[in-house]
Amino acid sequence: MSWLLIFAIAWCSLQLLILAAYAKELRALWHEPVLRTPILIIESDDWGAGPLKQAKALLLLVDKLSGFKDTTGQPPIMTLALVLAIPDGNAIRASGQYCNRTL
Repeated sequence: MSWLLIFAIAWCSLQLLILAAYAKELRALWHEPVLRTPILIIESDDWGAGPLKQAKALLLLVDKLSGFKDTTGQPPIMTLALVLAIPDGNAIRASGQYCNRTL
């Protein structure tokens, strides 16, 4: 046998061993759900109750993002982590009842 044939057999054997070693992970990746077309998703965190300019900033962001469309006419997707209300310590002390500040 020529050295080229021995090398080819060894190379293929090595590839098969690697595939066998990672078979479970490769099967999981092969079955991973995918979308037909790419989409853009923007994630934003730590929006909370605070100055009113945060609400204005969110409205401005919605306005800006709605100006962009993909090939099917859909706007970008944005996910937000929002804290919608926090306790208002000053109002609680003044009234003796629970009060909150909202976004």
